[in-house]
Amino acid sequence: MEVAGGARQSTRCRSTGPVRDVGRGLGCQFLFIKIGLEGLSPPQVVLGRLLTGSAALVTASLVSGQRPPREPTVWAHLAMMSVLLHMASFLLFAWAEQHVASGLASIYNATTPLMTTLVARHCCLSLGCV
Repeated sequence: MEVAGGARQSTRCRSTGPVRDVGRGLGCQFLFIKIGLEGLSPPQVVLGRLLTGSAALVTASLVSGQRPPREPTVWAHLAMMSVLLHMASFLLFAWAEQHVASGLASIYNATTPLMTTLVARHCCLSLGCV
């Protein structure tokens, strides 16, 4: 790519390290679930994941000086969202990995945005949204 003055500028991404590291971390979670299931039940694996994530969030909030919300309604909404979005999916993946390989579970998880798009399109077409 040419810029003013005839100098060339690279269009390549300069640092793929953070993206690569996040990809490795997200990809390894299914391997860690499979390893955890060798000695723990699915609810115990879910509890371990939730406690680890909670500890990380509490540490980050303490370091950044953020205060937790004080309103009970905010806590009720957070509790409902955590049950629906985290506990249920974590438990279903831990249960499923007792029956399929961790790599296959990872692939199924990666198809979630595609399947969501297909279901949303189908619903919109059937309801006349489009």
